[in-house]
Amino acid sequence: MDAATLKREMKIHYPDEPGGWRSVWAFYQKMRVGDYVVARTGRSTALGIGRVTSSAYKDDVRGQERAGGYHPWFKSHFRNVEWLSTKQEEFGHIVFAIATVTQLGTHLEEVLAGYNDAGR
Repeated sequence: MDAATLKREMKIHYPDEPGGWRSVWAFYQKMRVGDYVVARTGRSTALGIGRVTSSAYKDDVRGQERAGGYHPWFKSHFRNVEWLSTKQEEFGHIVFAIATVTQLGTHLEEVLAGYNDAGR
């Protein structure tokens, strides 16, 4: 599926998430095995850092298990991750974009420094 088709389909099925297609596209097309991922809450708090160990895949059963049953908002798209650290790290300023999947850009070194025990 190309980006234009994904954008059109997302607009039909998820009209309240106009930019959501970018995160889905990045999750499937840009993210690579070996990339760092950061689990975060909000825009300045990280919950852990890991490395991607698999290609993206869809698993409806796992998605429903994670969500506690079927919900209209449940997500069934996964990538396996080796978690290098699950300590919470507060940065005290905005580090992360609003989008679910995005590159860290200028904050990459800062985040990695916060997790210097995470295989850096």
